[in-house]
Amino acid sequence: MGIIGTVKFAATFAFALPVALYGVNRLVAGHTTGWAFVAIALLMLVAERYITTLFDLPERAAEEAAEAVADDDET
Repeated sequence: MGIIGTVKFAATFAFALPVALYGVNRLVAGHTTGWAFVAIALLMLVAERYITTLFDLPERAAEEAAEAVADDDET
């Protein structure tokens, strides 16, 4: 994961954290619906990391092009 991927994950984490905290507060208050909010927050993080969207395609294409052009062999 590069710098852009790390920034994307941090932004997603910033949105998922309040959802997870709300779910924990609901659980502490005795409501079982808190588990749903915790699950939604986890799904947000997992989806950002493992699902490829249209916005991710140019980034992946650029990474593959850079790998094809760059020569890592030091002979």
